[in-house]
This record gives sequence, C-alpha cells and structure tokens, in this order.
Amino acid sequence: MRAGWLVSSGVAVLVLSGQARAECILPEPAPVVPDGATASDSEMHAARDSIQKFVNSLQDYQVCLEAEVKSAPPDTRLELKLAWRTLGNAAIDQAQALAADYAQQLAIYKGRTGAAPPHK
Repeated sequence: MRAGWLVSSGVAVLVLSGQARAECILPEPAPVVPDGATASDSEMHAARDSIQKFVNSLQDYQVCLEAEVKSAPPDTRLELKLAWRTLGNAAIDQAQALAADYAQQLAIYKGRTGAAPPHK
C-alpha cells in the first residue's frame, strides 16, 4: 500500500533526525477488512467498529503532526516540518484507503445477504 510505504519512510526520516515528537503516535496495526463474500454479520460489524476507531486515530495523528508543524520552534529544519506533514498526509491517505476498502466489501456483503450488519 502506497500510504503505508510513505508512513514507513517518513518515520525513518524522523527517527534518523532525532527530533520526532512523542505526542504524535501512529496507530498500528491497521485492522483487517473482512471479505464481504464470506464474512459473517458479526465480522462485518466488528470490522466497522475497529476501522472507524482506527480511522479516527489516524485523523488524530494527522492533526497532532500538523500542530507540531505550526508550533515548531523557528530553528526547526524545513525538511523535518515537511516530513511531519508528509506523515500526516500519508495517514489520511491510509484512512481513506481503508474506509474505501471496507465500503467495497460492505457492498459485496450486502449484495450477498441483502442486509447491512446488525447495529449494537
């Protein structure tokens, strides 16, 4: 996945720089999207909840990194600020890709079962 590679390479930049901020923690691992052709109601429901939680965590991570960019001391290297922004953008790309993958599998699930997964 492209976004995952960007996040990994960006982390390497930050680790090597020695200036990564501890407050911004990338959530891992990403939840697995079940196969809509074979998943049960409970698997689809559990996936929806875990994916939503993970997407929210990725959004929080991006917000945190953007705050780091904006509040960085004036002597912070431009490359580091760009790395933070790249990491944040990659997190949002990952969130969007995961949500799209789930939506695709949900459509397959609904086509197979004729129903959405049960709600809590």
